[in-house]
Amino acid sequence: MSQEAVHGFIDKINQDIALYAIVTRAAAEEPDLDLVKLAGEHGFAFTREEGLNVWADILASGELPDALLEAVAGGNPINCSDESKGG
Repeated sequence: MSQEAVHGFIDKINQDIALYAIVTRAAAEEPDLDLVKLAGEHGFAFTREEGLNVWADILASGELPDALLEAVAGGNPINCSDESKGG
């Protein structure tokens, strides 16, 4: 469980056309998408806090990955909540 896993998941989203489609479609149609759970289903384990920390770093850098840029450009938030932790 680490921030490296978050970056790995982002890389996978950008390299896997099917996963990219899931994330971008879900961002538009399912604003409550739980990315922590989705990442876990693809072998990437990280907490909500780690995801949010990486997200903050990405926003600060001004360089969004393609899938996330498309989601944000569409005005759709992506939920990085971890339901198992109540949030």
